[in-house]
Amino acid sequence: TVLGAGQAADEYGVRFLGVHTANTFTLLGGASLGVAMLPGEVASLSSSTMDGGASLGIGKGVTWTAASTLTMRGGEAVLGAAPATLALENGARATVFEDALTWTTVTMRGGSAMDWRAGGTVTTLTMETGAQLDKSGDARALTITNSTIDGDSCAVGDPLNSITWTNACTVKQS
Repeated sequence: TVLGAGQAADEYGVRFLGVHTANTFTLLGGASLGVAMLPGEVASLSSSTMDGGASLGIGKGVTWTAASTLTMRGGEAVLGAAPATLALENGARATVFEDALTWTTVTMRGGSAMDWRAGGTVTTLTMETGAQLDKSGDARALTITNSTIDGDSCAVGDPLNSITWTNACTVKQS
C-alpha cells in the first residue's frame, strides 16, 4: 500500500520490481508508482487498485496474472501491459502506449477517459456515464469485438478510422 512518497527523483516517487505472481498494490492520494518502467525491467502483478490523485506507470515488462484486475478510482496511468480487466471510474485517465496487446475487458464510467496510442484488441468494451475513448493520435489498428456504449454521454474519437468494430455496438439511451 502506497500512501505517499517524498520528492521523486524522476517521474515516480516509488519504483517496483518483483516477479511473484501474488504481487499487488493499492496506490492512494498523490503517490506515484512505476512498475517495471525502464528498459529491460520485469515484474508480475495480480489485481491492484489506485485512487484519485495517484499516478501509475505500468511498463511493457509487466506480466499480469490470468484473472487480474486493475481498478482505477481516479488518478492517471500509462499502461504498457494489459491486465485481464481494466476498470476506470471517477474521472480516471489512462494512456495505452504498447502495441498489439489484448485487453479482455475494459470498463469506463464516471467521466473516465482513455488515450489509445497503440494498436491491439479489446474483447469487451463498456462505456458509461461520460466516458471517452480517444484514438485520434495513433493510426495503428485497434479491434473492438463486443461493445456497449451510453449514447447520451459517451464519445469515441477515431478521425483516422483506425478502430474496427467486429460486432455491432450496443448503444444505450439515444
